[in-house]
Amino acid sequence: EKELAILMKAAEARDIPVYFRGLVGDSMEQTAKYMMYMVTTYKVRGVQIDPVRFDRYGVKQVPALVKKCGDHFDIVYGNVALNQALDMIDRRGECHRPESEKH
Repeated sequence: EKELAILMKAAEARDIPVYFRGLVGDSMEQTAKYMMYMVTTYKVRGVQIDPVRFDRYGVKQVPALVKKCGDHFDIVYGNVALNQALDMIDRRGECHRPESEKH
């Protein structure tokens, strides 16, 4: 729970949307209660629910960071700090940034 909140806050700070594959316990009520708890306890903004995105990118486990660039995308799996995951993509992913574009 705390790790999820940390990942969510890091994503929100960079305006990266957070998605859940589906409902908590297959229940809208449980999902709403859980998100209200996360919002009040950890001050996160919330999530979007979109199973289609998980299928589109072939995400099989979470947490996962997906970065899309044109027709390509990269996925970093695991409880990795957001900055570290983005750096991994920048260095060796399909969406890597040339050295001249890095800040």
